[in-house]
Amino acid sequence: MKYGRLTLVGAEGLTRDKHECLCDCGKTVFVKLNSLRSGGTKSCGCLHSEAVSKALKKHGAARTTEYASWQLLKDRCHNKNNRTYSYYGGKGISVCDRWINSFENFISDMGMKPSKSHSIERIKGDLDYCPENCKWASKKEQVRNRSNTKKVKYKGVEKPLAEWCEILGLDYNNTNKRIWRGWDIDSAFNKPKRG
Repeated sequence: MKYGRLTLVGAEGLTRDKHECLCDCGKTVFVKLNSLRSGGTKSCGCLHSEAVSKALKKHGAARTTEYASWQLLKDRCHNKNNRTYSYYGGKGISVCDRWINSFENFISDMGMKPSKSHSIERIKGDLDYCPENCKWASKKEQVRNRSNTKKVKYKGVEKPLAEWCEILGLDYNNTNKRIWRGWDIDSAFNKPKRG
């Protein structure tokens, strides 16, 4: 019996439910029979490797961090086995039609990373991965955009407290304590420290 590139060699295998198969490439593998019959396993892995290699050669970005970022965002939105799926796909976050099957479109819209430390960020955390809602962000920007980041409104503008402290030259710990103790924002930002 032949299934994709795999030929069933024997009913006996390493375990009771796995069977020996010979791949067209010459490699021997042990595969569950139901995986063969359903089409879940079609080769020893060489078929997938060839498909990935072909796709990477197409745009020449095989080993770039941008390509890895694109693969990761798709995986966490559409692969229920991804450990972070519940925070993305599980919450209804998806990847736009323009990007889902085209790295070329993704890189055309996003451009290359400004630095190796940058990663993709959704500007609004409850919206999908798409050109209008994504940017390359530093680790600092990523932390400040988390849903649990403390944000305060000052002079009509809302920013993370850490960012206000950076802009105004304030000590974050002292300012945060003041706000926690019930100080209004204007006093917390402008009242001089004792001593």
